[in-house]
Amino acid sequence: MDFMADKLAYGAKIRLLIVINMFTREALAIEDGPRLRDENVANVLNRLVYLHGRPERVFCDDGAEFTGQTMDLWAYSHKIRLDFSRPGTPTDNAHIESFNRSVRNELLNVIWFISLAEVNRLSEAWRRH
Repeated sequence: MDFMADKLAYGAKIRLLIVINMFTREALAIEDGPRLRDENVANVLNRLVYLHGRPERVFCDDGAEFTGQTMDLWAYSHKIRLDFSRPGTPTDNAHIESFNRSVRNELLNVIWFISLAEVNRLSEAWRRH
């Protein structure tokens, strides 16, 4: 999991939560919003557990959205191990960094999004493709 940031055409900030399966390289989710917090991350992961089953572990950086009490409780209640990359070492999570580059080059840099609804619709279509 990782976060990306961008702006809508009129300047409003947006964030995207990217979740991929490191083994199959499948993009499982691209969640967008003006502010995404640990509760949003837990909700996305609940949806993914329902759709794809429970993973053994989830790998992410040590950002506040991933290290907070909500995520700790979520992982404990689902018996899922949270693995964190070392601070300042994006190569620890090279799969997601490579995928983020594709998201940036093929989606975010190509389209001037007008609304969050448009981001949601087009990012989901891009993810499925």
